[in-house]
Amino acid sequence: MKKIGALLAVTALALSGCAQTDREYPSKKIELIVAFGAGSTNDVVARAFAASFEDVSGGTVLVLNRPGAMGIIGTTEASLTADDGYTMLLAPVAAFTNAPLLQETHYSSEDFKSVTSLSSQGFAITVRADSPYNSLDDLKNADSALTYATLGEGHSGHVLLAEILKDLGKDGRAIPFDGAANAIQSTISGETDIAVTDASAAYQREKSGEVKVLAVTGDERIPSMPDVPTVTEEGYPEANYLATQALAIPAGVDDETTQKITELAEKAVHSDSYQEYLKTANSTLQDIDGPKWMTDYVPEEKARIEQAYQELGIGQR
Repeated sequence: MKKIGALLAVTALALSGCAQTDREYPSKKIELIVAFGAGSTNDVVARAFAASFEDVSGGTVLVLNRPGAMGIIGTTEASLTADDGYTMLLAPVAAFTNAPLLQETHYSSEDFKSVTSLSSQGFAITVRADSPYNSLDDLKNADSALTYATLGEGHSGHVLLAEILKDLGKDGRAIPFDGAANAIQSTISGETDIAVTDASAAYQREKSGEVKVLAVTGDERIPSMPDVPTVTEEGYPEANYLATQALAIPAGVDDETTQKITELAEKAVHSDSYQEYLKTANSTLQDIDGPKWMTDYVPEEKARIEQAYQELGIGQR
């Protein structure tokens, strides 16, 4: 009897071990780190994706906001987490391009692998509704240096308008603001002449009649603002920057878990609910293979921005 009891105990233990190793992903809560504050564009993208990922996976996704330093704080935290696939990063392109060119970071794109594109949104160049400027070319008629609200020193929106003003031969001064709402409000109130924010935020204020949108970035016009030209159409293709995000995980996550996450993430971003979110947010999915976002797109964009910084004197003291 003792031998039979011992054999049953060993068998039960072995079966228990198999159950633990063969459990379907996800078998516990997932944490999705967002390197920006609650209510930000990145946060909204993350929460829309988390809801869709929960629907297709049956799991639970906790969105954790870790704002600060153009995404450096949250991205650093994500780089130090376990390689088990249960911590993900809402990866904003600026955290891997602009931020490392302006500050020292203790992470790099090699610490992560991207899984899928989550969102790509154009920037909008906005003026007050009663502004005398009705096109980008009108900016050359300004009597003095133009002030423009941006989402941070060295932000892509800063680079965007700096390049346009340089081509126009006009002086300008970028003024950083915390968040798109504050940036646009500064232009509405007359504190700044122009605001450069994500297109979704500008669209809401245009609908209310408070602003005019002179141009947007992106390869095509935004469906909700069909009369607004792109900066490329206006003759400034070099200023065609985008705000993009991808889903990333630590580089050390094993291939099997990575494959499972990829399958679920692809189902989530192509679900009806997430596609509807993208439509209402004036956003799209980038036409790029998930892994190539980090291995190809990020280095190319970083090199492009670094060259622009040098030419425009951004970040140089």
